[in-house]
Amino acid sequence: MALTHCNVDHLDEWKIDGRLKLTPGREFTVQGIRGRLRFSRAVKPHDGTPAWVEGFDRDGRWRSIRTERVRTVHTKTKTTPPPGIPPRKRRKR
Repeated sequence: MALTHCNVDHLDEWKIDGRLKLTPGREFTVQGIRGRLRFSRAVKPHDGTPAWVEGFDRDGRWRSIRTERVRTVHTKTKTTPPPGIPPRKRRKR
């Protein structure tokens, strides 16, 4: 679904150069930032400027990143859930 606001489109999905599609909750790593981010949405301006993706880091901080800086789109989830949701406990073996 695309939501238009202030001459930009807010997109729920984004495909980066033949990699896996970013969907809400999927994790990705960024060049120059330690750790993974959890995708929230993509923003595409109408005036032709480059698009960017937005998401949360492990500490719940909102980050906006240019699409060129996305290094890897991950299939498995490693980060903890967003703030307010307790992390799952691991079973002892």
